[in-house]
Amino acid sequence: MQESDPKSLNPAIPTQDMPESIDVMIMSYKLLYTMVYHSLPVNTTIKIKGKTRTKLENLKLHTKETYNDVIERLMRAQDDEIDTKTIKNLRKSLDDIEKGRTHSLEQVEKELGL
Repeated sequence: MQESDPKSLNPAIPTQDMPESIDVMIMSYKLLYTMVYHSLPVNTTIKIKGKTRTKLENLKLHTKETYNDVIERLMRAQDDEIDTKTIKNLRKSLDDIEKGRTHSLEQVEKELGL
């Protein structure tokens, strides 16, 4: 196995002109940091009520979908929600349709010269 130069582990830390013992200490620190950082759990546990768990179970698109997948899908849907201005414009358009303020395709084509 090839030993790596402690100076190459993080070029942001200036190590030139340092005694060799400091290089070893820096390398040990970086190794310890890497070991601790990579041993941290990526997943976490959350506490939810039984009713919430049942709702999540019912929201699954397929049996193998995880609760995390369901939550991420719901969050994406929330991010994709229509903004209030668009909702206002849609309501106005529906009101126009209900009140007969519409034009036929033939009328629009004639106005546009198509």
